[in-house]
Amino acid sequence: MHLSASIIALLSPLLSPSAWAQEDELDLDALMAEMDLGSAGGLEELSYSGDRARQATDYVAGKPVTVTHNGGDVEVLCSDREGISARLIFELSGTNPDAMQAMGDGIGLTAWGSASSGGVKARTPARRAGVSDVSIKLTVNLPREARVTVYGGGGTVDVLGCTGTVKVSSRGGGIVATGTYTQVNLAAGKGDITAHLGAGSVLSGTNVVTAPAGWISLKLPLSYAGRLHATAEEVTVDHVVVGTNDAGLVSGTVNEGKAHLKVTALSTVEIRDAD
Repeated sequence: MHLSASIIALLSPLLSPSAWAQEDELDLDALMAEMDLGSAGGLEELSYSGDRARQATDYVAGKPVTVTHNGGDVEVLCSDREGISARLIFELSGTNPDAMQAMGDGIGLTAWGSASSGGVKARTPARRAGVSDVSIKLTVNLPREARVTVYGGGGTVDVLGCTGTVKVSSRGGGIVATGTYTQVNLAAGKGDITAHLGAGSVLSGTNVVTAPAGWISLKLPLSYAGRLHATAEEVTVDHVVVGTNDAGLVSGTVNEGKAHLKVTALSTVEIRDAD
């Protein structure tokens, strides 16, 4: 058995010839157990944080804009402003400082814009050994009028206050969408969906809201005109639907119009009056 110099120093009086001359035999195992040597395998938890910020001032309001972030939560905020601004905030936890810094240095953010389109894309490298927890949130600020598409893979997606069209695909979390829209397509692979379409929303074409593993809460103006098809274990609809009105299926026509709205969830679908 190999003993460090500090432990030998502590034991030296007991290992002297006089100690060996005593009647009781020295129990090294018992002595070592009584000594507080700390945790041999315990490593200190560390954190590493930072941010990235980008702007695209040439983006023109009302044009298509695509936001992509596969590593965490996404928040898109529309307001009375010009251009695109984006900020990525990250915090890493773990026990390997070199691995944490290398991963942090690999996180990137780009933003672009023109008279025809714009976009924001986050780059998130794979988690390294020695990195135990990762939080990377992307916040994007857009003009009020925008045709928004968001691809999310690692968390929730919020699109708030926009006017135009919205399309969100979230593989890793739920979706919240509020605003005044002419077309809505929302798909949450593993979460729930809350969508509030303002009173001025006039849907056209095909609109799909789906949460195969969760529930959907949708506020829809009573003025909606077109086909409505809603399925879940339990479906509640405030609107007058001419057609099928069963507990788990509501399908038919609302007012007179050409829009199509399909709402599908696992547990519950609630379609309430937004007026």
